[in-house]
Formats: sequence, C-alpha cells, structure tokens
Amino acid sequence: MKTRTKTLAMAGLLICSFALTSSMARADADDWYQGRRGHWVQQENAWRFRGYDGGEYRQSGNHWKWYNGRRHGAEGRAYHNRAPGDNRSFSQFEHQEGR
Repeated sequence: MKTRTKTLAMAGLLICSFALTSSMARADADDWYQGRRGHWVQQENAWRFRGYDGGEYRQSGNHWKWYNGRRHGAEGRAYHNRAPGDNRSFSQFEHQEGR
C-alpha cells in the first residue's frame, strides 16, 4: 500500500511540475531578446522577433539577422533626408510624422 501511495504522489508531482513548466515557457507580450524589448510573432509560417524600436530579427536563408524596419523608396527618403541634428529613431520619426 505504501508503494502505491508513493507512486501516485510521484505521478501527481510530475504532472504538476510539467503543467507549471509548460505554462512558464510561453512567450509573453513583453519579451527581451539580445538586449531588445519586443515580442515574438509568427508570420508567413516563420517566427520573427519584433523589437519596440522598430527592428525585426528574422531568418534569411540559413541564418538569422536583424532588419532595421526602415521603409525603402519615397517613404524612407523622408527619414533619410531629415534635418541635421534630428536624432530620432525611425519609429519615433514615423510616429511623430503621422505616417
């Protein structure tokens, strides 16, 4: 009888520890990755980390790298040609310019 009680207690303990571990392993809305704050999203069948600074960490071929999130063409030209001394990040510029 003692063996059965110990076995049931051990099984209960393992089930509880598994439930707690799996719930703590999920990605929250506010994560940190490589010193940057943001969140993980799944887009186009691939995972990406989007930082709150506008950067995005994603896979490119067989490796991962950071993309700065800046737009190209006419939309990016306004940020590139901003006034000297304007040290706003791209996301700050985009937000303040209402783009």
